[in-house]
This record gives sequence, structure tokens and C-alpha cells, in this order.
Amino acid sequence: MNAYLSAEDKKDINNGFLFGTLLAVSGAVGALITALMYRIAGFRGFFPPVSDVLRPGADLPQLVWFFVAFLVLGFALLCLAIYVKSSLLCAAVEASADSSDTPVVLCRLKTNRGLLKYILLSLITFDIYALVVMSGISSDINVIATRYDKKRTMPFLLILFLFSWLTLGIAPLVWSHRLCSRIGSELARRNIPYTLNAKTFWLWEVLGSLIVVGPFIFMYKLLKSMNLLCLDYNKNR
Repeated sequence: MNAYLSAEDKKDINNGFLFGTLLAVSGAVGALITALMYRIAGFRGFFPPVSDVLRPGADLPQLVWFFVAFLVLGFALLCLAIYVKSSLLCAAVEASADSSDTPVVLCRLKTNRGLLKYILLSLITFDIYALVVMSGISSDINVIATRYDKKRTMPFLLILFLFSWLTLGIAPLVWSHRLCSRIGSELARRNIPYTLNAKTFWLWEVLGSLIVVGPFIFMYKLLKSMNLLCLDYNKNR
């Protein structure tokens, strides 16, 4: 039994990423520009108070809410595309692991993550690219390691948008700790000579933020670790 993503599945997932990104970026840019235009024109505040919104004939930036709706819809499409891709890949790998055949996933994992591209595209897309990258990491590590360690990393967007505020910011720290520890274990299992673990997260991402450059060093190490794992996975499964 071979595990794979069909051409139709990959096309639908890619379309979801594309339209989700376009909607989210256009929504963020449109809302910001519209709000600034009203601000420059002397409108009271970036967004009108509720009393102005409800008042008939009020001079309020209707386009702001229109673009915000685009932003929300774009995020929803991105979340859906990421969830579907992760679920299909993990289900395929787990199903093939139960068979006697060597699992073959007809979807090569990305190996071109880079810090400079991460920073520039995150700035251009108002951090939407950063969310996509982190979501991809949480998905890829499940594809790479779940059939060996029997663990599942929770989707990044679920941690960020749901559990983060429910736990007052504690959940993302725990999630990152476990993610780095899992990546380090998989690097060691595959005999890849590179080090990333929970200590890396706490040293560079958390304590390193005091010297500003720490989080950038951590992100570089995280992206490189995932590139190495994905490269090895694409060759050896």
C-alpha cells in the first residue's frame, strides 16, 4: 500500500493557500490604507465608535470593515488548507506504516526555508507568511516523525488563536518547547549532525530576546533543522 496525495488534493490545497494569502494580504493592506486615509482626512480615530457606526448616515469608513472581512476570510482559508494538508499527509503516512510496503508520499516536503526570506515576506505580508511557515513546520514534523515516535504536534494556528489567550500565553511556550525537543530527537534518530532542542528555544528565543538578535538566531536554527529533516525525508522517507 502506497501513501500519497492525489493531484486533485494537491491542487485544492495549493489553491487554498493562494486564495487565502491573497485575501488576507489584500484585506490587511486595504484596511490599513483606508484607515489611514480617514485618519489623514480628520476622521476621529482609526475606527469609529459604536455610536457612530449605528447612527444613520454617519460618515464612517465602510471599506475598513469590508477589508477586515477579507482578512478574516483569508485566514480561514489558510487555516483550512493547512489543516487539510496536515491531516491528509499524516493519515497517508500512518496508513502506509501499517502495511508491509515502504511508504511513499507523493508530496515532497519543502527544503528551501530561509531566514532572510522569512523576515522579508513576513514584513510584506503583515506576518501572514510567518504563520504559514510555522504551520508548515508543525505539519511537516508530524509527517516525518509520527510513525516513529507516535506523537502528534498540535497545529500552530490552533495554539496561536485559541489556546494562547486561554492560557495567558503559556501554551505557545509549552508547544515550542515540545516542538524543538521533538525535532532534536528526530535529528538524532536520523543521524543528522545538527543540534536543536528545547534548550535552544529557551536560550535564544526567550532569553535571547533580551539581546534582540536571539529570536533571529533561534529562527535560523529552527528553519535549518527543518530543512535538513525534510531533505533527509525526501531521500529516505
